[in-house]
Amino acid sequence: MLYFWFILGAVVFVLLLGTIIFYKNRKKRQKVVSMASYAKKKPVSGQPCSYCKRKAEKLTFYAGNHGSVVGVCASCRKRAERQGLLPI
Repeated sequence: MLYFWFILGAVVFVLLLGTIIFYKNRKKRQKVVSMASYAKKKPVSGQPCSYCKRKAEKLTFYAGNHGSVVGVCASCRKRAERQGLLPI
């Protein structure tokens, strides 16, 4: 009879441990994003400048070397013109 209680206790312990692990890892496996957490994020205002990496409301875009596009803020515009980049 003692073995019965020992085995029953072990089975209950394993089931309890499995349940805890399942619920703890459930958050990591979710692919759906909560809209409440998404709405709390600040909206991104502006894009980063290609040179100074600061966010600017208005960027001027130039054709860079090898056909790449470069977005430049007002303070870095002279630097882009000195390099001979063509505005798009």
